[in-house]
Formats: sequence, structure tokens, C-alpha cells
Amino acid sequence: MHDRLRDFAKGSPNFGLLYRHQRLLALYGASAEATVFTNPNSSLVQAGQFGEVLAEELITRIGMLIEGDRQICCPSIMVSRRYAR
Repeated sequence: MHDRLRDFAKGSPNFGLLYRHQRLLALYGASAEATVFTNPNSSLVQAGQFGEVLAEELITRIGMLIEGDRQICCPSIMVSRRYAR
């Protein structure tokens, strides 16, 4: 992660503490927080990305097995495909 992005994510008063656990959670949370008043639409998109990463992290940490091959059945498919690029 670029130094400026890292510092931005770590510097968030509400999401910076997540950086050591999951960098994307801190980055998406800090971005949504920073743009909520200046660009609410962008903030909603970033909050959605935060939710996707959070769901993937929870599924991974608890070892939950999800059957199916469609995105609606298995949120981890979408996330794992995005990071495989």
C-alpha cells in the first residue's frame, strides 16, 4: 500500500485501529468517513466496499462454509475473484 494511503487509513480516528487487522477495512472506512459531507454518493460506495470486506473477513475468520457458486449464495466468490487479478 502506498505510504500516503497507509497514513490516511491509519490516521482515521474511527477506522485507523482496524489497519493492523485488515488494511482494506481501515482504508474503505476512512475514505467513506472523509467524503461523507463532500461527496455522499462516493461515501456510500466506499461504505459498501467496507461491508463487503467485513463480510469476507467474518466468513473467513469463523470458517463458515457457504455452498453455491453464485454471488448471492457466496459473497466470498466475488471478493476472492477481485483480489485474484
